[in-house]
Amino acid sequence: MSASGPLLLLFVLLAFAPGLLWLVYFYRKDRFDPEPLPLVLGVFAAGAAAVAPAIALESPLEIFWRHLLPHGQLFYAINFLLNVALVEEGLKFGLVYGFLYPLRSFDEPVDGLIYASAVALGFASAENLIYMMQMGWDIILLRGLLTTLAHVLFACVWGMALGRARFEKDLSESARRTLILRGLMLAILVHALYNYLLMLNLQGGLLALMMLMSWMWYRTHRWIAWALEHSPFAPPSLGRLPED
Repeated sequence: MSASGPLLLLFVLLAFAPGLLWLVYFYRKDRFDPEPLPLVLGVFAAGAAAVAPAIALESPLEIFWRHLLPHGQLFYAINFLLNVALVEEGLKFGLVYGFLYPLRSFDEPVDGLIYASAVALGFASAENLIYMMQMGWDIILLRGLLTTLAHVLFACVWGMALGRARFEKDLSESARRTLILRGLMLAILVHALYNYLLMLNLQGGLLALMMLMSWMWYRTHRWIAWALEHSPFAPPSLGRLPED
C-alpha cells in the first residue's frame, strides 16, 4: 500500500501516537531524578532508526531458517526465537548498554527501565508505520493497543537487569554480567513466546497471550517499585518492598 502527502502524515501520527503516549506514561515513573527529556526522546528516535538494521538482519535469517527447517510449528518457534526476538531485543539492548549505561545520567536503578522503554517504544512505533503502509491503517488497532505495549514490557526485563547490575551492592563483576545476560535472555524468550502465541490465533493461544501480558505488566510495575525504593534520591520515609 502506498501513501503520500496528508495520508502519509496521518499514518505517521497514528503509528507514533501509541508509542509516545506510553513513553509519557513510563517517563512519569521516574519520580525522583527524571532523565533529560531531550535524551529520552533521542533514545526513542534511535529505537525507531534501529528498525532498518533489524529488517536487514531478519530477512536473510528467515530465508536461512526456511531452508533449514520444514515449514510448520518448529520453523515458527525457531524463527521467532533465534531471528526476530534475538535480533530485535539485541539491537535495542545494544543501544542502551553501549551508549547509555556508561553515562553519568544513568544514576538510579529506574533509569534502566526508562531508557529501555524509550528505545523499545521508538522501535515499535517505526514498526507500526511499516505495517500500516503494507496492510492498511486498521492494523494500528491491534498493534497500538497490544504490540506497542508488548515491546516495552519485553525491554523492561533487560532494562531492570541493567538497573540492578549497576546499583545493587555486594555483586561481583561476574555476577553483574550474569544478571545482565539473564535479563537479556529472558526478554528474548518472552518476546519469542509472545510472537508464537500471537501467530496461533486460537482461543487457547489468545488466552495464554493475555495471561503472559498480564504477568509482564505486573512484574514490570513491581520492578519499577523496587527501582524507586532503591533510588539514591528516594526520600528516607519511602517504604521498602520485600526482596524477590
